[in-house]
Amino acid sequence: VFNATVAGNDVAELCRYILCPSESHTIKASYCNRCRREVSSTPHGNSTMWVCSKENWSRKASRAGKCDSQSSSAWMKALLRTKSLRKCVECGSKVDYIYHFVEPPSFIVLRVSDDVSVNMERAMSASGYEYKLRGLIYHGEHHFSSRIIDNNGGIWFHDGIHTIRLCDYEGSIYEIDLNSLTKARHGRRCSLGIYALS
Repeated sequence: VFNATVAGNDVAELCRYILCPSESHTIKASYCNRCRREVSSTPHGNSTMWVCSKENWSRKASRAGKCDSQSSSAWMKALLRTKSLRKCVECGSKVDYIYHFVEPPSFIVLRVSDDVSVNMERAMSASGYEYKLRGLIYHGEHHFSSRIIDNNGGIWFHDGIHTIRLCDYEGSIYEIDLNSLTKARHGRRCSLGIYALS
């Protein structure tokens, strides 16, 4: 059913298709910092897939240094509050977009652009909810590999070309250097981090 008419599939779009809920659980509100009030709010269609890119980091309401090698929690904080070009009708100040969950999504997927790297944490906070790292996808040209983190923290590596139908056990997420997860065995950079609601 997914992308049946197109040759080749984007793994990020496949994740969006599988993991994103059919209805939105997120509200996008315009908030004036000077008036300290919400100007307007609308349902936000994407509650699961969030894009980590230099462009999105530059829209952060209060900057916190360079975007490269920031933690997944820092990225979620930045993505949940961004600058806008709209102005408050009462005072004329620029307003921020603030995203908050009406109901927390079961999954949050961080899509990492080629121009940044994200330090994936074992667990991250998003709008007051805790999410645990459950998967990493490393996208290459026409091929991707992945790591799966099980309920006990075991890390399993899969690459259809090399491991075929099996997954290789790599150890516990509690005992490894998390920086080692930024690249796959064959040098591909992490392009998707998948977190599940705790």
